[in-house]
Amino acid sequence: QDAVYNYLLPMLKLEVKNALIQEAKGWVSQKLSDEMWKLLSVAPWKSEVSGDQGENTEKYIMSCVWGPAKDRSQGFSTTLVMLDTSGNLADFLEMPAFSGKLNWSDGTNIMSDVKSQAAAENVK
Repeated sequence: QDAVYNYLLPMLKLEVKNALIQEAKGWVSQKLSDEMWKLLSVAPWKSEVSGDQGENTEKYIMSCVWGPAKDRSQGFSTTLVMLDTSGNLADFLEMPAFSGKLNWSDGTNIMSDVKSQAAAENVK
């Protein structure tokens, strides 16, 4: 009885715990991969320009990616990109002046203000 309670039972508990952890990791991994697949397997954006309108203008998509670096030695800087309707890069512009720590004119940090607004919205 001493051997069962002092040696066998703790070993069985440890084995069950490890098996449950492995099964939980597999389940979480599967759920994450399923959700990622749902996000990434959507059809690309299609332009809604019809030939009946008679307009010959091209449509572009502009995106901005904020970067922390003021120069190339520190990493990447804020970049604007212009994509055509096929998703090909049409133009880009690096803007190191908009990189680094972003502050309002009164010196307060923009990100802390955004976080406090998000926190305030969660309280409502």
